[in-house]
Amino acid sequence: VGVLLWANVYSSLNGLAWQISETVDGGFIVVGGTKDQGSGSIDIILLRTDSVGGLLWAQTYGGNNTDRGKSVKETDDGGFIVCGWTHSYGSPTKASLRLFKTDALGNLLWSKKYGEDTYGYSVQQTADKGYIVGGKMVTSTNNPDALLLKTDSSGTTLWTTTFGDSVVEHIESLIIDCDGGYVM
Repeated sequence: VGVLLWANVYSSLNGLAWQISETVDGGFIVVGGTKDQGSGSIDIILLRTDSVGGLLWAQTYGGNNTDRGKSVKETDDGGFIVCGWTHSYGSPTKASLRLFKTDALGNLLWSKKYGEDTYGYSVQQTADKGYIVGGKMVTSTNNPDALLLKTDSSGTTLWTTTFGDSVVEHIESLIIDCDGGYVM
């Protein structure tokens, strides 16, 4: 039986959380969405807390249309890598996978978008200091195929691959295994 040690509500931020990860100092980084804090209809929000949920900072990222952040990880330099998708940059009717990097305080260092009708759900930093993103790409037959995107440390695409057949596939979660391969 679990015991609740602490709970915090950040009601002034009016948002929802998609993923939480522990940071090396014992705190937490949360990625989600907010309607009231950013510049668009829904913007990506990052919350950084201490080890008992005390809010250290909150930053929003987005444009005039809907932006979604689905996965966040602390990087080996103490910053954060976030993936999701955007309707603000590119076509407002078709999402583009979005990957962006921040410093330790949430200041945006770079942001990239990839493709059209593409979505990012899970991100990990790789041994070569690049990133691997799992998600989906909607095909011309309107069936999503699983998408795997590999970038270098600045978000430049090294390779992409899709796999699937006539049913809906996507990568909701991925990890890097002990031999450097990907488990999805």
